[in-house]
Amino acid sequence: MHLLALLPAPWWRLSGFCLLAMLAACAGGEPRQRVNPPQVSIQSLELQSGRRVVLSIRVQNHSDVAMQFGLMQVDLQLASRDASHIELKIENKIPAHSAEAVAYSFQPNDETARMFERALQAGISYRLDGVIHSVDPERDFDIETLSQLNPVPGKPGEFR
Repeated sequence: MHLLALLPAPWWRLSGFCLLAMLAACAGGEPRQRVNPPQVSIQSLELQSGRRVVLSIRVQNHSDVAMQFGLMQVDLQLASRDASHIELKIENKIPAHSAEAVAYSFQPNDETARMFERALQAGISYRLDGVIHSVDPERDFDIETLSQLNPVPGKPGEFR
C-alpha cells in the first residue's frame, strides 16, 4: 500500500492547492524595471571661428525604462580650469539603454582660448560636475564625469 494513500483526503487537496499556488507565484508578475543614473559626457568639442566653442553632450540612459530629462546644470572644467557653467534644457525622451546628443555652445574667456591653442596637438582633459533632473520618472541625479578629449586627425580645432 502506498504511504500517501493513508493520508486523509483534505490533506491531498491542501497540498495540491499549495503546489499550484507556488507555481503561480513563480510564473506571474511584471519584470522589475530599474532606474539607473544616466551618464553625461562630451561626445565632441569644436572650436569655431570667432572663438566659439560648440559641444556635443551625450546623455546615456542606462535604465530599463525611457526617461524624459528636464534641466541639466553642470560646471565644465577644461584642463582643471573653469570653462563654463552649462544650464541646458533637454527636450528629448531617451529610450531605455540608449543615448542622445544635445548641442551647447559658449564663448570661452581668454585663458580658456589660449589653453585650446596649446591643446590642439595633445588633447585636453575635462570634468563635468553637477545635476541632471529627470521629469519622468521624477528624480535628480548627480553628475561627475572625468575624461579626455583627443584631437581629430586632419581636423584642427575638433576634439573627441
